[in-house]
Amino acid sequence: MAAWALKDVETSAKEVFERAFTGEPQIVTRRGVPSLVIITYADYKDYAAAPKERGHKRTTGAEERSLVDALMDCPYDISDLIEDRKSIGTDSAKPL
Repeated sequence: MAAWALKDVETSAKEVFERAFTGEPQIVTRRGVPSLVIITYADYKDYAAAPKERGHKRTTGAEERSLVDALMDCPYDISDLIEDRKSIGTDSAKPL
């Protein structure tokens, strides 16, 4: 996969899109952090149609989910967030 800085996408959009059309996902970074992926609509449809194969639940927006469910489905390690919460106002912090 190719990676592009956001400012480079603005000046090289045609090349970025042409590469994506060939089936190669294009990563767009913002301030050096991967932020977007440019893929074809066909690839997106395949991705959206098979969320359970990746082990994640997808909602349509009409379904209500609890915060706990959303955090449990999060593909990222969120333990640092919990540790940060514990260190804020240690005198009055409630256990999670």
